[in-house]
Amino acid sequence: MKCRSVKNDKEYTVKTEASLGKIALVGLEKEQFLPFFDDDWFCCKVQVKTPDNEELHFPCYRWIKQRQLVCVREGTAVTISKDTNATLKLHRELELTERQTFYQRAELKIKFLANSKRAWESLEAIDRALFNKSDVYTYVQAHWEEDEFFGYQFLNGANPTVVHQCKRLPDNFPVTDAMVQASMEDSSLTAEIMARKSRKFQKGNVFLCDYVLLDGLPANTVNLRKQYVGAPLCLLYKNKSDKLIPIAIQCNQQAGEQNPIFLPEDSKEDWLLAKLYVRAADALVHQLNAHLLQTHLLAEVFALSTLRNLPAVHPVYKNIYTNKVSECSYIGGVGGIGGVAGVGGVGGVGVLVVLVVLVVLEVLVVLLVLEVLKVLVLLELLIPHMQYTLHINTLARERLIAKTGLINQYGALSQEGILTLLRKALVSLRYSTLCLPDNIEARGLKDIPDFYYRDDGQAVWDILTKYVGGVLKYYYSSDVDLTLDTELQQWIADIFVHGFLSNDDSKIPKAFHSVDDLVKFVTMVIFTATAQHSAVNNGQFDFGGWLPNSPISLQSPPRRVKGHATASTLLQTLPDVNGSVRSMAATWVLTRKPEEFVSLGNHSEEYFTEPDVVALATTMKDELKELSEKIKKRNEGKELPYFYLDPAEIENSVAI
Repeated sequence: MKCRSVKNDKEYTVKTEASLGKIALVGLEKEQFLPFFDDDWFCCKVQVKTPDNEELHFPCYRWIKQRQLVCVREGTAVTISKDTNATLKLHRELELTERQTFYQRAELKIKFLANSKRAWESLEAIDRALFNKSDVYTYVQAHWEEDEFFGYQFLNGANPTVVHQCKRLPDNFPVTDAMVQASMEDSSLTAEIMARKSRKFQKGNVFLCDYVLLDGLPANTVNLRKQYVGAPLCLLYKNKSDKLIPIAIQCNQQAGEQNPIFLPEDSKEDWLLAKLYVRAADALVHQLNAHLLQTHLLAEVFALSTLRNLPAVHPVYKNIYTNKVSECSYIGGVGGIGGVAGVGGVGGVGVLVVLVVLVVLEVLVVLLVLEVLKVLVLLELLIPHMQYTLHINTLARERLIAKTGLINQYGALSQEGILTLLRKALVSLRYSTLCLPDNIEARGLKDIPDFYYRDDGQAVWDILTKYVGGVLKYYYSSDVDLTLDTELQQWIADIFVHGFLSNDDSKIPKAFHSVDDLVKFVTMVIFTATAQHSAVNNGQFDFGGWLPNSPISLQSPPRRVKGHATASTLLQTLPDVNGSVRSMAATWVLTRKPEEFVSLGNHSEEYFTEPDVVALATTMKDELKELSEKIKKRNEGKELPYFYLDPAEIENSVAI
């Protein structure tokens, strides 16, 4: 038996001369070594060597508490329809009953509180507040006002999930040919739209970002000042240089004289403010929808449903949880930042130095809390990669979006606004949105050049699909085997009902009818918890650390009349010092690589013992390594490299 302590690995050998017969379960129990001290053990696995020299593997990978009997099965995965041993069937039933009792679903509880601080004096003061700038951050700071870089971020920035090909101009966005002709070279808006409608060419050069999801949401009050939430529409054009550039921006959904359409030919200040409103809207949709909802909260849905419906011996359980959801993420980190007091109002110079020190101290406290929580949470967890998801999301509810949290204190949306946005986003969420190839196809982005999120993401998706397909088809030789697996069918039904609220429009499967359907869904689950989270999390500081490029809130409404904006208008519109520095510090902390970083596919735990399945995992690791080398070679010499979907940089779970 091999048990792992906090600092090192130890192996313990137990021999017996008595015949044990065919081993169905191995029971592990420990006595307390010293009173008043927690000395729980983390057991990796049990290896049994029989008199016939047969070697059996019993994966455990869990903490064993004193006087607690833990029973583990031999590592071969078995579906319920093929589990004929009465003792083992009872064991899997008791395992699920115990987990269903332990893991109860929680509801979001959100409150908000505002504080009073002062505005920035200059962009230089913002610059002086920050240190430890990354190369990408430095590039962003130098180029954030440029139209080409503005367009680039929709493809390869922190939120590459919004832009789509414009097949029809929205009725509430009355852009005319004359308005944008100066930006469209020898083409025209009408020609592009009509050609796309008539399918004369499929590539298309006009694209749209529509933030209708934000329309009508109630704004927050920060530092006794009402905040402003725009719901802009932004039209973009891919020029002959293959650069995506903005050509028209309307800052709210309702067309009219009070809501002018801003153009590149307007004054520099008017055009910059219009782009600022788009960037602020994109930041909101990014953090609350693309990041929080579509990675963290969905990971929790998948974790709970798996824990409640699939025993540890099930092949889908093994397949998902070797790559699954975990810890100290967006959620816990930002919550800690939101709780730091007495920092704002320093005037911007060096304020972030003090703040980050406090943030790091609080993160250390959180990590100590997590160690305590392991005693309770990890009692019921067999797979380490999902060990932190549930309690880190609990910390999020208590710290990030509670009354002392960053979002409720300093974000653009009120408590009601945050909840409404999450509800609207969930209702509009589609299965195709979560499946990268379908998503790219639906948004009309298959052919747009230099779209590294698409290219690298597709490569990762294909490798995962090959691996997942190989594993699942090893255990499900036919679609009939799949339909007979009642545990698996209950798993997907639970996800559909509790995760997607039985919304038929979501197109989330209610049941699995073919092995291929299962392969696609499990691939999506793993991709969501690994690559997709990396894509929307790891660039937060690079693209959002420089406040004017991704403000957490705005304090002035969109201009109703052109020509009156000045350089000082920008500073009056940006959030105050306290909200700004906390936001900047949050993005810095949340994109630091953890000390125990585990890249995609490189977990040390061995859940599968069958040689054919182990070989599939080895092949996946080799292919991911090859892809990583290919991406690194592509990035050589680039002033602005894209590395967020380099497999070497993708965390094996939602762990940051």
